[in-house]
Amino acid sequence: MIHKISLAALLHDSGKIAYRADNTHINHSVLGKDLLEKYCTDKDILQAIAYHHRKALVKARIAENHIAYIIYEADNIAAGVDRREETDGEYGFDKYNPLESIFNQLNGKCSENEKCYHRLRGLDQNEKINYGIPIWQQNIKAAKDKYEELFSYMENNLKRLAAENSKDGFISVEPAQLLKIIENICSYMPSSTKISQACDVSLYDHVKLTAAIANSMYLYFADNNIDDYKKACFSEQNKIYRQKNMFLLISGDMSGIQDFIYTISSAGALKSLRGRSFYLDMVLEYIVDEILEELELNRCNLIYTGGGHFYLLAPNTQNVKDKLRQLKNKCNEWFLRKTGTSLYLEMGYQECSAINFMVPENNRDVNDDYEQIGEIFRILSNKLSQQKLCRYNQEQLSTMFDPISDINRTRDGSRECGICHTSSVDKLDEFHGKHDGNTKACDLCNKLYDFGKKIISDKNIFAVVESDDGLPLPSWDGHAYSLLSMDNNELLKFYNGSNIKRLYTKNSAETGTLLATNLWVGDYITHNLQQKNSKDGKTADFEYLAEQSRGIKRLGVLRADVDRLGQTFATAFRDGKGTHYLTLSRMAALSRQMSMFFKKYINYICAGHIEGENEQEKPIFSLWDDKKQARKLVIVYSGGDDVFVVGAWDEVLEFAVDLYQSLQRFTNGKITISAGMAMLEHNYPISQMADIAGQMESIAKDSGRNRITLLDTQEKMKTNGNEKEQIVHCYEWQTFINKVAGEKLQFLTKYFSFNTEQTNADKTPIGKGHLTIGKGQLYKLVEFIRRKINVSDQDQNTPKRMNIVRFIYWLARLEPDKKNETAYADYQEVRGKLYEWLTKDDLQDSRQLLTAVLLVIYGIRNKNDGGR
Repeated sequence: MIHKISLAALLHDSGKIAYRADNTHINHSVLGKDLLEKYCTDKDILQAIAYHHRKALVKARIAENHIAYIIYEADNIAAGVDRREETDGEYGFDKYNPLESIFNQLNGKCSENEKCYHRLRGLDQNEKINYGIPIWQQNIKAAKDKYEELFSYMENNLKRLAAENSKDGFISVEPAQLLKIIENICSYMPSSTKISQACDVSLYDHVKLTAAIANSMYLYFADNNIDDYKKACFSEQNKIYRQKNMFLLISGDMSGIQDFIYTISSAGALKSLRGRSFYLDMVLEYIVDEILEELELNRCNLIYTGGGHFYLLAPNTQNVKDKLRQLKNKCNEWFLRKTGTSLYLEMGYQECSAINFMVPENNRDVNDDYEQIGEIFRILSNKLSQQKLCRYNQEQLSTMFDPISDINRTRDGSRECGICHTSSVDKLDEFHGKHDGNTKACDLCNKLYDFGKKIISDKNIFAVVESDDGLPLPSWDGHAYSLLSMDNNELLKFYNGSNIKRLYTKNSAETGTLLATNLWVGDYITHNLQQKNSKDGKTADFEYLAEQSRGIKRLGVLRADVDRLGQTFATAFRDGKGTHYLTLSRMAALSRQMSMFFKKYINYICAGHIEGENEQEKPIFSLWDDKKQARKLVIVYSGGDDVFVVGAWDEVLEFAVDLYQSLQRFTNGKITISAGMAMLEHNYPISQMADIAGQMESIAKDSGRNRITLLDTQEKMKTNGNEKEQIVHCYEWQTFINKVAGEKLQFLTKYFSFNTEQTNADKTPIGKGHLTIGKGQLYKLVEFIRRKINVSDQDQNTPKRMNIVRFIYWLARLEPDKKNETAYADYQEVRGKLYEWLTKDDLQDSRQLLTAVLLVIYGIRNKNDGGR
């Protein structure tokens, strides 16, 4: 029955697409039923679609236990309002209203002039970011011809499903398969076009949540022997049931991800990193699907997954609670056997009711004891934090303290894996990523390296199979399951006699019977053109990426994280009264949009496509004003809110600005990000790379967030008697963009010509001016600035004093022959501006200039210049 309820809920508003694609005035419930009866023969589903609004349901001659009552109530709860006042004539609607940005209502309602709207399109139709368009810029509409195109796409898919399931009119189609089709069609289609409402929840998000609620309600009713759905969902007792804790909001968090990913050697580092990070993504997705299957639910009940976290909606039954406890224990027992204490899964739940999910009714007593959905998320987060303080049960602890248990027994203490450094394995083989005969690796590290190399392909299919040939997956049914990466041809071969349990795809809108879902993955890579025909693949390694830098050969290592995301979810969508827009539907839509940005659109940003839908190509950010396209970098990991990127140092820094600016535009300025960008030798230990960049990111957050830290974290300054030291090269994003790069760096490259050997034959010189200056003179300028802004070694409260006479002498040495009028005019500009910046009492211009000068020095240094 869950299967049937899921399909009915997912299809209940299909008539809206037909209504908006045609000039008819027929009610969308009738249109939906008329559409679906061509392809579906199941009477219950068709009636649930036809009767999902009150007026039709009142007249319906159906049994009290018909699923139409559950779909009706789930529809109302998912929408967050009771729709009983709506009329069949669609009065008060504008069918061509576009989808509002979900960020319009975030952290305070936007004014009408600040609102942004999305263009109507399919999810995977092109490689441009579907930003919200400000209404002052363009008053867009969801065009009828676009609805016609999407409606045609939907009909073609319905025909295909019916043909593939001809015996029963596609009733056997998996909800996950239908869910992906609806996501592709309805992601930028508003659920409601009612003029009096904020139309900021997509039709996809609405029907998916309707299915999640309906599934949970049905299982709750079944567990409590409730079979009169009309009484529970449609009578006056409906208000009582809305206040019952019928639901569980479940949260999962996988700890130890960073240690598992980054604690490896430098050999084959990039492929190993990618293999490890994506493997953990797959492990989490697999665990989610296993939990849903055990709870008799499906992907409709998944609210969010990403970044090591997930949220599920389930019925509040003792059976669910018992299974969650059992599954958590079995999963952690598996982690202990396979990874020791490196990885750990914590799960918790919070009981909640329908009124927790919805906008509070106007007549509700302000003293009523209930929590809004943001508070439910906060309570649940605190529960998980408390539970993590006592991770393991008594049996697991006994095993951990038993010296001869499987997780403690050292099988060969004299030899350890050269990649992960474990010595608790039976066999070590030559590492697949470094054929020197000296590097030995365990089976898991070799498989992770091979996996990282193979997932470069755009055509990956990931199969969960009952075998131990691939990467191991958690198991609690006595069978061994593993993960294999393959293409379509390999998949066809595997179907012969192989037990495939579940399939996943990456970055492709495909559907299929065994397909659990398509995963949007930030997987952008740079190809090593020098090894195009290499047997080892085309992916650039760290050394190649460092060589692509302008100037000095350094690897840029970027770690970035969304600011206060947890707090955002806890306090989101409050108006002046603190309540009006706070619904589970909006929370789910917000989660999905953040995930889409960091898992899908980030690939476009890396490739140099920052323009939006229907926009001409826009130039990406450049330190040196040269035209660029695809960035020379690699995404190691990009989760729901966390990014780790490596590449040519200057390109990584430029990408960080593109990422910030694109996120600002995507979220209507409501979400900020903090980042740390380290410049390191390519053969630096991976764990230290991650740690240093992570420390720099933490400095950005500790300094006030919405910042980037770069270059050197040791340089500190004090300004205006401020007691707290300030990191010199840590800036608010707009300060770095406008003042450091836009003013100081542009000033230097405009007026100076840098006298140095140019080792970047394929790059244009960065100095366009008429004043010649060498590296030695630039280092002298750095010395002057540092003496002015750096705190004294002897007295931390006193800045060092710059020798103004020596500085003036240095300026005088730059003076060209007055006969060269152009150069002399440049000199006059340089002398005046540098003197102004360096003699101000306010040190901000001086420190911005220091950062800009250092960027120039790095940009003109020879590739192998190890000196200063």
